[in-house]
Amino acid sequence: MTAAAIPLRRGLAGLCRLRAQANGAGRNPMLRAIAPMTTSPRLRVTAALPRLFSTTSSSQRQVEGPLPLFPPTSNQTLDHLLSTLHDELFVPPHLLSRHRNLIYRHKNHPLLLEEPIYYTVSNQAIHLTPKQNVPSLPRSLFTKCINSMETPRDFDVVPGLLLGYTQAGRPLLPQHHEKFARAAALAGRADVILQALDNAELNSFKANKQLVRNTFLGLFVQNHQSTFHAASKALKRTKRLHKLLTNPKIIDLGTCHAPEKLPENPSKEQVIARKEKLADFRNDPILAGVTAGLFASTSLRFAPGGVDNALSAASNIRQTFLAWALLEKEIASINHFTATESAEKRLADPASTSKEKKEFERVYNRVKYSLLAHQFLVHSFKDAAKVFKNTIDAISTPGTPEIQLAAIYSTDPLVLPREDAVAPSAPLQEKIDLLKFVREAAPRLVLETSSLEQTIEKWAAWVKKNDPYVQKRVLAGEQAPQVVRLDVQTYLEAAERLEEWIAREKESVEHVEEEGEKEGSLQDEVAWA
Repeated sequence: MTAAAIPLRRGLAGLCRLRAQANGAGRNPMLRAIAPMTTSPRLRVTAALPRLFSTTSSSQRQVEGPLPLFPPTSNQTLDHLLSTLHDELFVPPHLLSRHRNLIYRHKNHPLLLEEPIYYTVSNQAIHLTPKQNVPSLPRSLFTKCINSMETPRDFDVVPGLLLGYTQAGRPLLPQHHEKFARAAALAGRADVILQALDNAELNSFKANKQLVRNTFLGLFVQNHQSTFHAASKALKRTKRLHKLLTNPKIIDLGTCHAPEKLPENPSKEQVIARKEKLADFRNDPILAGVTAGLFASTSLRFAPGGVDNALSAASNIRQTFLAWALLEKEIASINHFTATESAEKRLADPASTSKEKKEFERVYNRVKYSLLAHQFLVHSFKDAAKVFKNTIDAISTPGTPEIQLAAIYSTDPLVLPREDAVAPSAPLQEKIDLLKFVREAAPRLVLETSSLEQTIEKWAAWVKKNDPYVQKRVLAGEQAPQVVRLDVQTYLEAAERLEEWIAREKESVEHVEEEGEKEGSLQDEVAWA
């Protein structure tokens, strides 16, 4: 190698110079040939220019932010998938361009094979290894990761996966987000969904209607554990989710197959239309109704007399009734589809195009998950009706003014009805109005519950008859598989499994702490629970 060639291959010369200094030129002929040339002052400056292993920020790095780190999970399959994604897809964007040249350019591979070379990113020692080309790992690996999760704790890796895919320039699609939300809900890990929404601007994670509904089902699983601690934590997270939904940047008003596309310079009419859609999104009666059910269930199990002490269930039922027109619109749309479409018509008809079949399956899934959401709404209404009855029985006395009934629930001892009182305070007036609503809404709850149950019964019969996956196998002459049950009872059983798993985790941690093999508090181990 001539002196003139050194400046043209500064990366190689710098690497060899570092090795020569560390090994005294060693036994490698290339290092012994280059080491004497680096004694020249001019060449020494030229060769030392690149900082191959610097950990400082650089414009050459493709992304900013931490490199995701995945702790060990419950099974080797998931660990292997995470390791593959981490090494092949998530690490390269964090490397400097010269490091990417080392791992992707074939002529540099002998240097990497000769001895291990490491580069530190986010306090992680990255072993630079030869790669043939930039990996084209499919997004389906994310789905495989979700399917491989066997314990609730495994979902701790999902925020890192979302961030890693986004940093690699391959953000996940809405259908992947919904897949994750459904699985996390059944595992009782709604807190992981909330964590993803908190970082929506970094990980491209947005909430559409179905994803938000799934998050509430996850909160349902946590709320229906047997301890007040778990139930109250679920209620706190419910309030947190409602607050998150006030941020329009994390909301996608489309569907998983047709995400919302916002224009760069929207017109005034488009801005107004989106504001109206956002209002409908946040006022979804399913969300308010299930929220009321969570408060009602907590009151029935833990409040003295099963009374709605804070009137939170009443407040959310009132919000549900205020947005009832949106629910009627959704029901009418699904009724029209189930009356005019069928799997036999779309999937068995040879004249049906592939596009028509996909559209049928898309709407079919919408019907199936709407059916589940309405089942939860009915379950919530039944719990709310019980709480309303208990509340009325506890405080209703013939001839008692509403203001005295409301005063029972006042948290301020100074706010009491007096003869010289001109008007109640605003908080007290709100309680008065809610108590009036409880008396008026109790009969309506029973009527609406009965009507919804009839609607659900029709939808369930249509779904059972028209399940496209069963129909495809029947038409092909194959044995129809058993349809997976997905209803309220499924989530109640999930709550029992979650509680059993947490109990086993606590026993394991207590045993380890007794043995003195691990430090840390028990609460830290299962803090999310």
